[in-house]
Amino acid sequence: MAAPETAGNLETGRRASPRPRRPAAARGRPWAEALLFACGLLLALTPLWARLYAQWQQERLLAELLSAQAQALPSSAAPGAATGPADDPTLAAGLLAGGPAGAKPAGGASAGAGAPVRPLFLIEIPRIGLRAVVVDGVAAGDLRAGPGLYPGSPLPGAAGNVAVAGHRTTYGAWFRHLDRLQPGDPIRLVAGGRSYVYRVERSWTVRPDATWVLAPTPYPALTLTTCTPPGSAAFRLVVRARLTSPP
Repeated sequence: MAAPETAGNLETGRRASPRPRRPAAARGRPWAEALLFACGLLLALTPLWARLYAQWQQERLLAELLSAQAQALPSSAAPGAATGPADDPTLAAGLLAGGPAGAKPAGGASAGAGAPVRPLFLIEIPRIGLRAVVVDGVAAGDLRAGPGLYPGSPLPGAAGNVAVAGHRTTYGAWFRHLDRLQPGDPIRLVAGGRSYVYRVERSWTVRPDATWVLAPTPYPALTLTTCTPPGSAAFRLVVRARLTSPP
């Protein structure tokens, strides 16, 4: 006959029963959750970091540009001088961050690997509240610092087509609201201590390989290019303006 169960027997039985173990997937879940959180935080902060970087670059370039103007620009940077070879073969190599067929391959530098970004002139567009330093070149590193002048383009005030590309949604998003410009809107370029006012003539959308928008014009013109629609590289928005002051 079995012995009756007592409190002691019950306590012993409870001690003997093994504790349930957590599945291996559950034990690793906190690490996976922490990793996912870190990745999400990094992605969320990337646009902020890019914007702060662009702002820092612009402040540095503006100080450098103003200092150079105060000391008088060298003859090689005088209005009318080309900023790069007119027959640069990379003009048809593809589109860079907002402009038809960039004159430099993506990721390249303005004047050799590791070369510093060089400021050229100021661009001001009152309608969209833009005031930025335009740099020399349209390589990826150039356009992170500001709008870039296509190699082969003249400087402000000279005959021909001053062609400038700029980001629309990343870094400084300089040309974010370029689509708001209307015919007659002024665009002011300041170079070598002189101010040049261009008036918008028209804007239109082209395919990424429409390199003809960079071609020289029979009159002093300004061409601005950026990606469209925002966040997509499917097409390019082009704004063409004509020099009006000084004539």
